Amino acid sequence: MNILKELKKAWDNAVLTKSEKQAASADSLEQLKREIESASGTSVEKPVLPDAPTYEKIDYTAKTDEQLEQNAANAYKEYERKALENIEQSINAEREDLNKNKTDAQNAKDAKLEKIDELYDTAKKSLNDDVLKRGLARSSIAVAQSAGLEKSRADGKTEAENAFEKTAEEIARRILGLDEKKRGETAKLDKELTDKVAAKLEELKDKEREIALDALKYNNSIEEKTAKDKADRLKLEQTLYGQALDNAAKEKELSGSESATANMYASNYNKMDGLLGQMNRSDAARILKDDPFFRANLSDYLYYKLYTKYAG
Repeated sequence: MNILKELKKAWDNAVLTKSEKQAASADSLEQLKREIESASGTSVEKPVLPDAPTYEKIDYTAKTDEQLEQNAANAYKEYERKALENIEQSINAEREDLNKNKTDAQNAKDAKLEKIDELYDTAKKSLNDDVLKRGLARSSIAVAQSAGLEKSRADGKTEAENAFEKTAEEIARRILGLDEKKRGETAKLDKELTDKVAAKLEELKDKEREIALDALKYNNSIEEKTAKDKADRLKLEQTLYGQALDNAAKEKELSGSESATANMYASNYNKMDGLLGQMNRSDAARILKDDPFFRANLSDYLYYKLYTKYAG
């Protein structure tokens, strides 16, 4: 192997000049084909197959983090509404029970006071009747007994009032505590909702990533299928074109002399060599391998000579 030659070849392939790009252009190749077909008197129309089918891709726009957060929060809006409603109903029911207890305590106190007065009136009347019967209406005994009844009534009422006040104070304290209880229950609900929404958000993000990945995979498969269909179509067109060129060349060969055909192939070789020689080596090799026109318009010897020079 000539190392210097190979290095020069690699360098030549690495840098494309303007003239090399022009030589490898589709226009230059078509011009070569027209010249060869015109000189040979052979004109073969390149077959054009129907376009490959098109496939619709998934047009998917991923949701933003803000949208996902809103969706996660919305998932528990109804749960939150019912939970807050239950807390409110529970607090209100407890408040009603306490107010009812206070009313019952008030009624019980009033009934007890009324009963104390009834008992006092009965005892007072009995005492008066007794002292009158005994002639002691103004005696110290009558006064002392009357005072005792008054004191018993007063003590009974004080006891009833004190018991009621104690109950009322306890009920008032518990009513005041309902607001704190409500705040505690609401804070507990907020914590629960925060945890639920965070878990829901992660679930939505995972689902979003899965949907986006599925869409990407599907669209990639569509692109691959589309590219394959186009490549298969182009390959078939080239095959059909090569067959048509080959048939045309054979007809020309049969109708003319052997020397005329040899001269035509030699002329074709020189024109092809002239264009390929202006190209970057990689482009020359690619075009020579992919386009059946070269093989169809050269003898076996000249084609392999050209192939060895640029693609070997």
